Amino acid sequence: MGSLVNLPGVAAGRIDNVPFFRSPAQAMRLLRQHRACTDAGDHEAVSIWRADDGKWNCLFSRRHVDIEHSTFAFKKHVRAWLETWHPKINGDQR
Repeated sequence: MGSLVNLPGVAAGRIDNVPFFRSPAQAMRLLRQHRACTDAGDHEAVSIWRADDGKWNCLFSRRHVDIEHSTFAFKKHVRAWLETWHPKINGDQR
């Protein structure tokens, strides 16, 4: 487990003990018990966290540069976002 820092919408700016996931399905399971989860490939990463206002934030970054950041009220939208962006961390640019 690691930490996510400088998070928009989180008063403390960080969430500690963030688990890693390997698939969108595993991420959704982890989000039942954890406030955040993350996964990374060679140069890209996906992070999901619940902000203080209860909204879900989804971030795709490449080489520490934010490429796509979306906010959702419902986890079903997080799942759809993950289905699109998670494959890209391993070079799948579809």
